[in-house]
Amino acid sequence: IVAELKKENKIDLKLLSLILKNKEIFNKSSIEKQRSTILIDSNESIGKVVLSLLEQFNYIQNYINQVERAIYADNFSIDGHSYTEYIDVNSFIDWWLVHELAHNGEPGWPKSSYMHKDKNDKLVAGPVWDFDYWTFVPEERFCMKHGIWYSRLFEDPYFVTLVKQKWNSSKQVFESIVSEIDNTALKIKNSEKIN
Repeated sequence: IVAELKKENKIDLKLLSLILKNKEIFNKSSIEKQRSTILIDSNESIGKVVLSLLEQFNYIQNYINQVERAIYADNFSIDGHSYTEYIDVNSFIDWWLVHELAHNGEPGWPKSSYMHKDKNDKLVAGPVWDFDYWTFVPEERFCMKHGIWYSRLFEDPYFVTLVKQKWNSSKQVFESIVSEIDNTALKIKNSEKIN
């Protein structure tokens, strides 16, 4: 759609908002239906910004598709490229551990799974988000093993090994959290009564 917008030298802002909101690329017939739109010259400053945003959207969409192709490939790689070349694996492990320790099932919904990517870097999991409805709900199973991509990542022996290493190196810190909560509760006890 970027090429089509550049060719016509016009940017349909209503269509752009629909594309970004629904993450769908509309065909020409659906473009024709959107005639209550604002058109701006793509050579103007705002037009250049919108085209840049569209190009970035297309880039990240293609990047995510490549990540998924590699993760779901038979050997966890596609065209000789492992998913580890596309994602910051340690950030995905940390993200998973935070949600798992909080028994937070919210990120099982894609709307609660945030990621970011800087130019020329890998995709990074986080920030952690959405600690309300399903947080600290006691369960006898892994809470986040079925979150976005994680059911497949946990099929990869390499990923599982890294998770175990992270757990073993961090377990003592995790175990100290309960006493830290108790100590903090003592410190704010008087404030609790006032409030």
